Amino acid sequence: MLSLEIINEAKKLCPRAEMKIFDLTYRVLLSISMRYLRNEEDAKDCLMEAYVKFYAALSKFQFLNEAATMGFLKRCLINECLGHLRSNKSLNIFSNIKIEDSPIDNKALDALAINDLLEIISELPVGYRTVFNLYEIEGFQHNEIADLLRISVGTSKSQLYKAKQLLQRAVAQKQNYYAKQG
Repeated sequence: MLSLEIINEAKKLCPRAEMKIFDLTYRVLLSISMRYLRNEEDAKDCLMEAYVKFYAALSKFQFLNEAATMGFLKRCLINECLGHLRSNKSLNIFSNIKIEDSPIDNKALDALAINDLLEIISELPVGYRTVFNLYEIEGFQHNEIADLLRISVGTSKSQLYKAKQLLQRAVAQKQNYYAKQG
């Protein structure tokens, strides 16, 4: 558990405390990084850069609780992932995929196993996946997403809608596959 004691030791540049923070957070943060970047090497690189930035900012960091510390680390990581996508020109917000305009069935999404859903999300085009992750998983609002991605609020909303449409289609296909197997 991340504690005031561990953070204070890390502020003193104690390698053992820094390693403890790393050990306590690595798996969770790597899974977040992989949601944004499909390539594991890129995800790990961004994660390491996020740790570097976290440790660099640690002297000014005020420990409130474990959740706030994880939130700060996640924010460092998400910013690194988005920066990576931008620098590699991978963050293509617009996609040529034609999507049928049909109502979104959230019950279909709820019925799917989390690992299957995460796999389907990872297959979305980068722009859709990024907006979906930021809005639905990380809890950002559209105005925050627009600022982070340098897009309009309307584009953020559109990307989320299209992501949900593609997810719904993929979920239906997965459910049909399972139905035929059973």
